[in-house]
Amino acid sequence: AFYTNQFVPSIRYQVERYERNGDQYFPTLGEYQGIWGLLKILFHPTMVRQRVPNLMTVLPPNTNVIMYQDKLYCLNEGNLPFECRMLPNGTLEPVGFETFGERLDFPISAHPGWTLKMETCSFIRTPPKRMLLLNRAQ
Repeated sequence: AFYTNQFVPSIRYQVERYERNGDQYFPTLGEYQGIWGLLKILFHPTMVRQRVPNLMTVLPPNTNVIMYQDKLYCLNEGNLPFECRMLPNGTLEPVGFETFGERLDFPISAHPGWTLKMETCSFIRTPPKRMLLLNRAQ
């Protein structure tokens, strides 16, 4: 067993760490103040799409971690599930964002629901309410 405390190596992390030498590239909510904040809101989607074409993969998957079908998924409220592998030394290796065979085409909650026997996992997004149910056997 390993304890690890590290950043999930998502696309956003890789852009800010390796392409920008640790400088923050993606705006944060605290930057949207005053006239400059208004300008950032206007240009934010264009700026983000320059590095990350799918906006469902831009937020850091840093809210929850689940195991499903022997795969490790890192979750965020506005993203698709991000799959990682844990290497023998305890570091995370990115695999990519999961759509479960193109069935998941919307960002999900970072807190999926499970049945009592842990056989079914439900990913939910509200609003509008959409749900994807996955069985352990799928």
